[in-house]
Amino acid sequence: MPRALFCLFLVLSCTRDPCANDCKWFGKCTAAPGGCTAAGNADCARSDACRDYGRCTAKDGACHIGGEADCRKAAPCRLDGRCVPGPKDKCMAGSDRDCAQSEACRDRGLCKALDGACASGK
Repeated sequence: MPRALFCLFLVLSCTRDPCANDCKWFGKCTAAPGGCTAAGNADCARSDACRDYGRCTAKDGACHIGGEADCRKAAPCRLDGRCVPGPKDKCMAGSDRDCAQSEACRDRGLCKALDGACASGK
């Protein structure tokens, strides 16, 4: 099978840039000895990791949550009220207000912050 068809068939990004997929998914856009790395916040900002998980700040060659602003601009804040940094490089629900402004509250009644997540509560 020709390479172009193979790439389209598997829905993969086939490119000559060895960091293309790592860049898109993880913000590791800069080629370095030993692999690809996140050389700065700009690398992270354009990645799925930033959009989907709030990992928008480069540190030690990888993208991490650098603070509340990273979580607030990520999908988990809008969707699930997870708008503040938590353990294990994840965003979590920090307040009832975060939950109340989320789609989870509007669509499923999960409007109260409980143990880092939005839950139903009266």
